[in-house]
Amino acid sequence: MPILYLAWSLKYGAIAGDNPWQATGLEWQIQSPPLTENFTEIPIMDHEAYDYDWLEHTTKPEVTTVG
Repeated sequence: MPILYLAWSLKYGAIAGDNPWQATGLEWQIQSPPLTENFTEIPIMDHEAYDYDWLEHTTKPEVTTVG
């Protein structure tokens, strides 16, 4: 049965975006698949990784760069 679900999903399933679960961790703030260096500039996080209240108040990731 799992093979049938896999085949159906590969043929008819929707493509997931960069952050399909709306997670707030740093690893979910980059594109998928990630670049070789992951980030072009070093990010500074101003919230906790699992702060979903922060996510509700923002529309874009708030990643501040150094320099």
